[in-house]
Amino acid sequence: MSERQKPKQYTYKETFSGVSFAQIEPSQSVYLFSAHSSTGSASITIPAQEVQAFRESLLGVLAVVSPGFGWKDPKAPGSPSFGSGLTGSKELFNAIREKNKGRKADEKIWTSLDMMYSITEQGILFEVIDKRGIQLAALLLKSSGYEGETSTGYGRVETGNSLVDTIFALSGRSPLTLHIGKELSVESSDYVGTIEKTFPAPLKWLRMSLQLQASSMLPSQSIEMAPIDLYNITRALHLRAGDQSMKVLMVDGLYPRVSIEPWDWSMITTGAPFSGTTQQLQLIEYDAITRFQDLIPFVQKISIRMTGEALPSFWNLSGEHFSVTLGMANFQQTNWTKGLMLNQALPRLDKPIDEMGNVVSTSDHHSALTHGIQMGAYSINIDGTSFRRDFARGADMPSLKYRSGQERVAYELVGEGKVHVASTIEPNGRRVLMTAIQKPFVLGLEDDAVSKLQLAINNRPERNYSTVSESKKDFQYSIPVFQPRLAILPNGATRLPQCSCTYFLKYGDKKICAHVQALYIQYLQTCKTKDPATIQLDDTLLVKISEDSPSEEVHTLRLQNKRVIEEWGSFFELNNQTCRRQVLAFNQIDQARNCFHQRIETLEKQGFVQAE
Repeated sequence: MSERQKPKQYTYKETFSGVSFAQIEPSQSVYLFSAHSSTGSASITIPAQEVQAFRESLLGVLAVVSPGFGWKDPKAPGSPSFGSGLTGSKELFNAIREKNKGRKADEKIWTSLDMMYSITEQGILFEVIDKRGIQLAALLLKSSGYEGETSTGYGRVETGNSLVDTIFALSGRSPLTLHIGKELSVESSDYVGTIEKTFPAPLKWLRMSLQLQASSMLPSQSIEMAPIDLYNITRALHLRAGDQSMKVLMVDGLYPRVSIEPWDWSMITTGAPFSGTTQQLQLIEYDAITRFQDLIPFVQKISIRMTGEALPSFWNLSGEHFSVTLGMANFQQTNWTKGLMLNQALPRLDKPIDEMGNVVSTSDHHSALTHGIQMGAYSINIDGTSFRRDFARGADMPSLKYRSGQERVAYELVGEGKVHVASTIEPNGRRVLMTAIQKPFVLGLEDDAVSKLQLAINNRPERNYSTVSESKKDFQYSIPVFQPRLAILPNGATRLPQCSCTYFLKYGDKKICAHVQALYIQYLQTCKTKDPATIQLDDTLLVKISEDSPSEEVHTLRLQNKRVIEEWGSFFELNNQTCRRQVLAFNQIDQARNCFHQRIETLEKQGFVQAE
């Protein structure tokens, strides 16, 4: 398929023989109707002492997608529609099919996709992904926690309000029977009957979902915490309403520290000290953690796997016979810089592989990553088990290579070698992808002030701008050349994007143009190579964590030629450039270097630890 060809819209289409539900009379049972295209079945019994853990874990997983079970008409968002029972579900999806006729692609109605399942010898895995594509939840029922008959396979089970509304009634007073299959023997006729779900799913959501799933295969660092730590975190989050965030500070050799916005509450975990590269993880979807608060009494071990900056993190809550994994992208789809960084770690191919078996069977880790992002096959790192299934059957996979048209153009410009990056590092440590280091000049020994000024004007430094050129069109007299600009802070954050193209002049930084994106892509691909226009800096980060203080103390020291630059404050203040700062200038480089090392020794005596 040509990259210029309009992508084919993905249509989700599954048929079920009923809607999933739970009942408590005459016996506790859960009926999960699998799609006609699915394989495998199960009829198992969960002991009474494990029923509550199953109920709370499944409710937490369903809470990730339950807001998307209904739909809000873009033309009438004030009247949402939800369906319950067989009759209500049929009316809902029949109405969706009728209302989508003749609508534009961005106005079509869709709901959360049904829950996926995988039945293996190790257990039964249930998975869901929210409508934004930035949260994933998975529940693994280990084979040691149930008895019964299972048939290996994978597919989807019908998931809707009927299941959520009825599963609350389950209790630990008696065993629970769980049925998974295409045709199930059910006494109540309110839930049995053919139901077809057909609606378009956005390609942006599909692409983000594939990357979120495959990112769990990336190398990661992990920390552990006790169940009481998670209880304290969820309690503090409940007391703070609003769209806030939570950050986890991990310093090599120290116990991890959790802080909650506006950073007036913090807690040092009681697990093991962190071992690895110092980093700070910020979670923007804090309410996702609170969904599993009622599951804490049944949890024995909690771990957080972090795959890196701008990459998803995975919370794992493990019990004796179950394991729950919550994956979060940690950034919104509108954050273009982190989206490009994610592309560097998980690139997509034009021609994905045809056989999903090659994804799981490959022994090369990089090959597994490359293949996994194409089809969504991945490992959730539970007892070394890998799962595979058909996540989006019939989807136009080559069209998912790019997130948007501007991103596609940006990668084309980089691939054609039309991007030239000229950068420098300013005295405050900020890298500017705009101009090279200014050429040095000497005024000379002139007595007349006017002559000195004239000489300075004539020998003023020249600036070398970064450029992005495009192919010449028939109506153009010359090759169009643009001069995009972008500033990169020492912590990796980007600031002040600018470009002279008409697209940027129209949308500004709300929709970043392809030229600025191409500039950043070229920087990401070459940032590990030595830039002749870059001043090399010696820097260090020292951190002091105290239980008595609501926020950590951080000092950053940079040695640049004859200057020692020191910034201090909390991580939040450093990230937002609101920290305190001083610059010490010396006559000799040796003097600056001695001051640099002496300052490090002084801070270490005060209890600070070098973090990197």
